[in-house]
Amino acid sequence: MKKLLVAVALAFAASAANANVVSGQLELGGSNFGNTGAFVGVFNPKTSGTPGTLLPYTFTSGLTGTLIAKYAGKFTATFLGSEASFSNFYVDGVNVLKNRIGGGVTGDTATINVAAGVVGFSFGTKAGKGASAASFANGTANTLRTGIAFFLDPDKKFDFLIGFNDAARDSDFDDMVVGVNLVPVPAALPLMASALGLFGLSRRNKKTAV
Repeated sequence: MKKLLVAVALAFAASAANANVVSGQLELGGSNFGNTGAFVGVFNPKTSGTPGTLLPYTFTSGLTGTLIAKYAGKFTATFLGSEASFSNFYVDGVNVLKNRIGGGVTGDTATINVAAGVVGFSFGTKAGKGASAASFANGTANTLRTGIAFFLDPDKKFDFLIGFNDAARDSDFDDMVVGVNLVPVPAALPLMASALGLFGLSRRNKKTAV
């Protein structure tokens, strides 16, 4: 009996550690805070060669996992900046966002229509300046120095912030940073309303039963 309880406790702990995280209309499947195949160091992106931070907060741990759209809709990525000497990029199959070496323009956006399920996007590094060409897709397991990490936005402007680490010596996932949002298409709204209605009915029935 004792062994069974220990096994149940371990299974629960494992499931809790890898529970999905939902933010807005996006979900991070198989997520885990902190270290999952790659160290998530201090995240505090700065524009290269210029003082000041891009974001008014820092993170000492992040999330890894696979980004999932809960509903079909418009998925938008907004370039927030980078701290990198390599030429990095974000691509969604239609649009490409490039990091701005030397501090450049932030606020560029890329929008695509996505179905419910795993969102198709990737980050990469262009060959040159000491870097070899590389690509890292959503859902790929992080390696020691290459990968992406997800962060919840304290300002709630974005569903998630995504930081890319481009195989440089650090592991702070600020070599290219985008903020992402999903806006469900009108066809998905009745499903959302229905789900909320069932939730409200369930709560009301529970109160009546009490």
